[in-house]
Amino acid sequence: MKEKYYAQDIPQIEKELNTSLDNGLSDNEAKKRLASDGPNSLASKKKRSMFMRFIDQFKDFMIIVLIVAAILSGVVANEWTDA
Repeated sequence: MKEKYYAQDIPQIEKELNTSLDNGLSDNEAKKRLASDGPNSLASKKKRSMFMRFIDQFKDFMIIVLIVAAILSGVVANEWTDA
């Protein structure tokens, strides 16, 4: 590839990529590209469980401060319903 595709003419790109705007890739060309390049898919990441996403909420400094303040309020004022 000498030039970027956006700077080339459409027939030139069709010839370089061995395809056609009307018919797309031939079956043989598609199989060849699948064998050489692999499937056109993104690697998926491992999904986090709902429980771990819940626990991650408590890693924030402000949340920890608010939880400690609520516990201190309950202990000092002996008012657990307000805490």
